[in-house]
Amino acid sequence: MESQLSQMRAMFRAFLVAMTCLLSLFLVACDSDSDAGDDTADENTSRSLRIVNAVAGSLSIGWELAGSDQGPVEYGRASAAGAFIDGEKELTFYQIDVNGDLEYLDLTYDYEVEGDSDVLLILYGALDDVRLELIEADDFDLDEGFGRVGAINFSTAGPAVDMYLTRDDEGIFSASPLTSIADSTFSGMIDLEDGEYRLRLTAIGDKTVVFDADTVDIREDTNHFYIIMDFALDSDSVLVLEIQGDGLT
Repeated sequence: MESQLSQMRAMFRAFLVAMTCLLSLFLVACDSDSDAGDDTADENTSRSLRIVNAVAGSLSIGWELAGSDQGPVEYGRASAAGAFIDGEKELTFYQIDVNGDLEYLDLTYDYEVEGDSDVLLILYGALDDVRLELIEADDFDLDEGFGRVGAINFSTAGPAVDMYLTRDDEGIFSASPLTSIADSTFSGMIDLEDGEYRLRLTAIGDKTVVFDADTVDIREDTNHFYIIMDFALDSDSVLVLEIQGDGLT
């Protein structure tokens, strides 16, 4: 009887050891799969990508990325930023008319989604001649206390302009323009100390203010884009869009 009990105890201990080993192997495998999934997500996630609708006369312009509908964007606005899996993607675009009907535009673009950058795909021109401008601004990684500012003028009627970003205690007559913006020409990104500024536009080489956006806040480690949609010296119709890089990771 004692011998049978000893054998049973030995068998039970062996069973416990085997189950413990199997459980350990299972946990290790699960943890390995979890880590691999995280690595894949980290490697395949790009930064901020969005479109801007600067097409004169349009109501809404929609876009599809690799066949996936990203939704429409009203004139003078930008889409929300999104992160997408790396790789070459086909971009197609459509307009939505006053009746709510969808019509694909004769415009496609193959874009390689990768890297750390804030990307703007700006649609501009007219509905019968829609054009695309691609702007990529690298992830901000310079001195602390600075942001980056860039500007572009897509107004079909407006001349080249000077853009002033000045502190409240600085007069425009004693200041130099931050940048001059010609038609459809991107200024590039300019480093600017973070803080509150007053944004004003003048005709190039002139000090007469034709647009005053009042106070804007330049944030540290952030890309700021100012896009002039509609502007003319003899008109009250001025539309300037500010976009801040979202810094998606």
